[in-house]
Amino acid sequence: MINQKRVNDIFLATIALDSFELSTSHIAALDSIAWQCPWSGGDAVFQARGMLSIVRDTVYNDSLLCAQQQQYKLAGEGSPAGKLKIYPNPADEVMTIEIGEIENATLRIFNGVGRIHYETKITAAQQTLDIQTGKWVPGMYYCVVRDSKGTTYTASVVISR
Repeated sequence: MINQKRVNDIFLATIALDSFELSTSHIAALDSIAWQCPWSGGDAVFQARGMLSIVRDTVYNDSLLCAQQQQYKLAGEGSPAGKLKIYPNPADEVMTIEIGEIENATLRIFNGVGRIHYETKITAAQQTLDIQTGKWVPGMYYCVVRDSKGTTYTASVVISR
């Protein structure tokens, strides 16, 4: 909750006002959130990363970050690794998200500045989703699926033309 409030405050003070210049203190605050494991840091992690992409390109290794921060999933808890697959990647007109056995969840796709670009509920009957991306702005998008138990599954996709 604190992460989300901080990201929202920075967003409202900058990007929402069409100002794409981040102060040193904004960058430091966003960095502290962006380098968190998404399982513990929540959606704000992806939003902070998107906002930081305005000033620099950074690759985040969530597997390593979560391991370093001891955010492990125990066997039998439904480890998120490999549960969410997106293809083709990069995508052009349509992307397919393979959900597998994730049910009663919400899919959120964040754009490069951390705004929710697409959101839908996932039911038990859905194994795959085909999403039309032909009108999306080319760039990196972050997909986050959170199920009813609170487990978060993440993946990223590039939209290119």
